Amino acid sequence: STFKPPATGGQCFRTAHEILGLVMAATKCFGRDILTNFAVETVRLLSGFFSATQQGANLSAMLAESDSGAFLATSTLRLLCVVTSERSTKVENLVPQICTLALDEIAPCAQQEAHMADLLPPFLHFTQTMFEHQFKAFVAKQQGSVGLANLNFASSGGGGGGLGVKPTSPMGPVALAAQAAASPSMFRDGAETLFRRFMQMLAAIIEVETMPPSIVREALSVFDHLNQKHNIFNLGVFKTELTAQLLRVLMQALLSHTHAMLEDEMHRLLYALAMSDMQGFFYSFLPTLVAPQLTASWTPDTDLGTFTRHARDFLDNVRAAGQSGS
Repeated sequence: STFKPPATGGQCFRTAHEILGLVMAATKCFGRDILTNFAVETVRLLSGFFSATQQGANLSAMLAESDSGAFLATSTLRLLCVVTSERSTKVENLVPQICTLALDEIAPCAQQEAHMADLLPPFLHFTQTMFEHQFKAFVAKQQGSVGLANLNFASSGGGGGGLGVKPTSPMGPVALAAQAAASPSMFRDGAETLFRRFMQMLAAIIEVETMPPSIVREALSVFDHLNQKHNIFNLGVFKTELTAQLLRVLMQALLSHTHAMLEDEMHRLLYALAMSDMQGFFYSFLPTLVAPQLTASWTPDTDLGTFTRHARDFLDNVRAAGQSGS
């Protein structure tokens, strides 16, 4: 049957609020199979509600008006966790719709300073749950990795100026063509864009200097968990784009001592990224950040302890070079 939304945006959200209240209560009463089917249909209905809002009514407006908006957002995320934790063809087919709902409706609100503390933790939990259990909805098969040497490190994707030392020249046409040709074919249709948006949101959380440490730790943990579970740092989209962005975010945060209490976690993530292509990290990535003399003493290390010790020395040298104006 064709979905017919309520007459106004406000009615949409009130109805969605009531439905979610019922679904959350049902989670304590029904068996898992019945609940999953019910939850899947509820997600479809919620997508209709959100897309049918009119007269300026949206989740942001509802969050500003009352606690009902927070309930709607957090309950929706809990529901999405319930659905995506189930492995089935029905759920796999629904994943693109789930991603659109989360990224287009909830993520913009979660990134607003007023709602970060309430919405980002459940959003991050949902993100990890979905990719842990529904990875096959994004990636159909693995393919050979593309080295970091093929990346264009001249731009950070985060609007930064590197680490305070002028980067090297941008890549030439041949390397750019190689980067374009390396677009990962293992992703299902449309899935790469969704995957990239989630990963870039995680990186953006780490990049915000005023972000609560507990939320930054969760974002770091999601990266670490998904890489251990699915080896995401070897995916083509990381090799051609996301690795460079995340490396720059981590190096800048470590250099400026942003989130200083989380530097151990950041070094572990930096090590995992570097290990996905150690030669590329040292001989293609680092030279784009600083003058060659600053990278000469940091050679490829294959164990975490040595890598971290040398990384700290490297960052100290970069800070000293910046202070001396060299």
